[in-house]
Amino acid sequence: MSMRNFTSMLESWATNAKKKLIPLPGSLYTSPEFLALEIEQLFYRKWVNVGHVSEWLKYGDYRTIDIVDKPLLVVRDQSDKIKAFSNVCRHRGAILASGNGNARAFTCPYHAWTYDVSGNLLAAPFIEKDRISDICLPEYKVETWQGLVFVSLDDHAEPLSPTLARLEERIAAYNLASYVVIQRKEIEFACNWKILVENFCESYHLFAVHKNTLEPYSPTKTTQVLEGGDAFNHHTMLRSSNKVTEEELNRLPGKLAELGNLICIYPCLAFSINSTTALWLSIQPAGPDKLRATMQIALLPDAGNNVTEEFATSVRESTAEFMAEDKNIVELVQRGLAANVGNCGVMHEWEKTNWEFGQFLVRTLLSSNVSKGRGRGKVPE
Repeated sequence: MSMRNFTSMLESWATNAKKKLIPLPGSLYTSPEFLALEIEQLFYRKWVNVGHVSEWLKYGDYRTIDIVDKPLLVVRDQSDKIKAFSNVCRHRGAILASGNGNARAFTCPYHAWTYDVSGNLLAAPFIEKDRISDICLPEYKVETWQGLVFVSLDDHAEPLSPTLARLEERIAAYNLASYVVIQRKEIEFACNWKILVENFCESYHLFAVHKNTLEPYSPTKTTQVLEGGDAFNHHTMLRSSNKVTEEELNRLPGKLAELGNLICIYPCLAFSINSTTALWLSIQPAGPDKLRATMQIALLPDAGNNVTEEFATSVRESTAEFMAEDKNIVELVQRGLAANVGNCGVMHEWEKTNWEFGQFLVRTLLSSNVSKGRGRGKVPE
């Protein structure tokens, strides 16, 4: 499908979506050409979550992370700042580091070019220093919000925090920055990346898909969609009273202890938090009908900065159970959308968050140079 056809489709959806809650056209979940547009305008230019501050506590702590096909090295440097660099040697393009750990320098496995934690080239064997003095790893923008660490590959990306000010007012009391990550897991689903984002954005499906896992503890009928923003959507559900302790009620203002918050920070962070537990998925495309996501579970430590293993184990097990249910249903949705007869019905009011996500997607892509036919623009290094 041509870019002109995509533009026409998006404009038509935007017009109709002013009148009623409708899902995005099904073909946008199966088209390789549309995915290329999304990668360039969303994943290369917006903010993508790469983890939580608790994963970079000390000087030299690092993780290697990809944003689609761009390998990154995220490290806490000697100035105590979390920095993000290209994880590609400037010499011949080999990948510098893998996994995570702690290091004061990174040496390329190909020709042993060595870089410090600020991305500067320290040494290149058998090459004079004056020939390499200005060589360094490309650096990308990093922003930390509520303990979550984000990277943008676009030097001109607008700051993230101001766009989340309204959301921050709502969830700041949970103090997410003090939570501790207890699990980081890479997962793959056979569906378009948007399907998993949207699945997380609405709780209309809990009574059907999670009737024995989530529904008893956060009933579908308690869903409340809150006003979103240009960069996020947000809905809440009430937690069962037997899941809320007196300590939680005393610690948090108002009724925050009784709420489960489900949030999408655009384009691809699906996020939930309550008074003891946080879960988020940083979701990326691996093809029109495939995705890979980093799933993280974080818990609030007690006054002694401890998390009991019993509680951690129960959270990991319950998360695995309902994520398996989600995997099954979103892959069925992908199979159905490939038939080009779905995504035609009206949406429930509890799915307004997905309508808001669609508004963001269409607004962003229609304002891009690509959809206006002015060329693809420069892709970040």
